[in-house]
Amino acid sequence: MNIIRLKKLLDPEISVLSSILRKKIESNLIIADVGSSGLPPEEFFPIFEKTNFHCFDPDNRARKSSSPNIIFHNKGLFSSDDEKKIFLTQMPDASSLYEPNKNFLDKFMNANASDIGKEEKIKLTTLDSVFNKNEKLDFLKVDVEGADLEVIRGGEKSLSDCLGIKIEVQFKERNIGSPLFSEIDAYLRKSYFLLELKNSSWLKTKTYFINSNPEIIWGDAYYLKNEESFLNSYLLKKSQDRKKFLLNYIVVGCLLGAHDHLVYFINNYFNKLDISEVEKNNYIKGITSSRKNLTIQTFISIFVSCSFPFFYLLFFPNKFLRMKFSLYLRKNITYLGKVLIYLSRNLNDGTIFKN
Repeated sequence: MNIIRLKKLLDPEISVLSSILRKKIESNLIIADVGSSGLPPEEFFPIFEKTNFHCFDPDNRARKSSSPNIIFHNKGLFSSDDEKKIFLTQMPDASSLYEPNKNFLDKFMNANASDIGKEEKIKLTTLDSVFNKNEKLDFLKVDVEGADLEVIRGGEKSLSDCLGIKIEVQFKERNIGSPLFSEIDAYLRKSYFLLELKNSSWLKTKTYFINSNPEIIWGDAYYLKNEESFLNSYLLKKSQDRKKFLLNYIVVGCLLGAHDHLVYFINNYFNKLDISEVEKNNYIKGITSSRKNLTIQTFISIFVSCSFPFFYLLFFPNKFLRMKFSLYLRKNITYLGKVLIYLSRNLNDGTIFKN
């Protein structure tokens, strides 16, 4: 898909996967995208052709892809088969089974995005009802404005081997009665560890300076299966299935940027994994080769940043394209900031400060 190729070029946040690991993938990974925006999770663009995506969204406004490996389900998911009211908001991405908390949202400049356009009754099902007992998910992305934890609770069987989860979490009650981050984290930490948290802050006024800290409202939390949980699943599998399970864990981990964890895991647990020294070294080589080319990406990010005035004026009549290019400008400038952090890192200290 051309749009994916363009995103991989313009978006420095999209990971890379070494050819060593990519060539080892023999059967497609299975990904569920609940609350889909029309395209599958960008983290998996590097292995798009080696992935089957199941995209769920009950909103008829949701974009649908014609790609053969993207299966669209016009269904809402929950912790049980049920029928509930959905609040369809002016901005489709803010629609939820939980009513928008207008008393809280009206404090912020973007409150209109959560204005309710209409309400509908929809039938809900579960992940376990969609996937049969033998079909296990390798990764779950869930973004359903407050009902995220309920979706996970409805996938006890299909998520039993799930290697990673990207989930939207709320730090403030954006939707009335929806679980907050602390409850979600407590539920997931039994089998996963929190790898990354990308926060979103909202403004109440236009008073914003370089030294300002607006209120943190929500974020995307990235979880990866922890060592104990992975080994428990791994050792229960037949010998012929273990290789695939380990490879998928390494692939998912690399795409989420967990290179440090993966090298530690392989080095310290390869005896329990019952892999040879040669296999261990091959996996580590594949992990450490899954890195962006610093020089090329820095050049691209500088080019995108410097060309911003030209493209902004070119796309000015088209609000959608103007906003998209502004988004990629922000991502590339942020990447250049990360380059400075990377170059000033002190690996002997063992601590990386991202802010």
